[in-house]
Amino acid sequence: MPITTNNRSSTEPDATMTNRAARKRRLRALAQKSPFGVAESLYAQVMSNRYGVTIPGLVLAGGTGFYLGIQPFGYIGLLVTPFTDPAGLLALPGALLFGALLGCIVAYLSRHRIKPKLAHRYRIGAILGASTLPGYLFIGHFPGAENGGAASQWAFGIAFCSGIAAMIVYYQRRKRLALARQARRLAQHQNHQPTATR
Repeated sequence: MPITTNNRSSTEPDATMTNRAARKRRLRALAQKSPFGVAESLYAQVMSNRYGVTIPGLVLAGGTGFYLGIQPFGYIGLLVTPFTDPAGLLALPGALLFGALLGCIVAYLSRHRIKPKLAHRYRIGAILGASTLPGYLFIGHFPGAENGGAASQWAFGIAFCSGIAAMIVYYQRRKRLALARQARRLAQHQNHQPTATR
């Protein structure tokens, strides 16, 4: 009776890994493509270091850290607004709607860079935008922000330090991901090499 071997189980993981690697290459090429859609941008070729850290990435990380670092002072200003300028609360509904719209736009623009398969991407973006934009817009109502006193200097200094910390976290994260990717490639290369038998 002939014995038949089923090689399907051994080829399916290889096909899955090949499809996954091809998809990652397509996403990476799309992320590095020039805005005019003709070729890979010159910046992506020469201006990133060996860990894939770019100057726009550092600027965006620093801006995000500054934006998030200023939130506590903006919400303090929002809390004191009913006592100092009640009419200023009329801007709150517009800030919520505009923040939700900006959150959806950011979620759309980052769909190929930040977890392409992120579930509920636009809902998360809308919630984050609506919850953070009022804190940014009401920073002018923070006590002492108008006359440039010590309180406003502390607020700016803490937000600036948050931006620097975000840049450091971005650099370390990209470095860790790049080193892990290199280690995986080295391990795969060593696994594919034939082992010497004695």
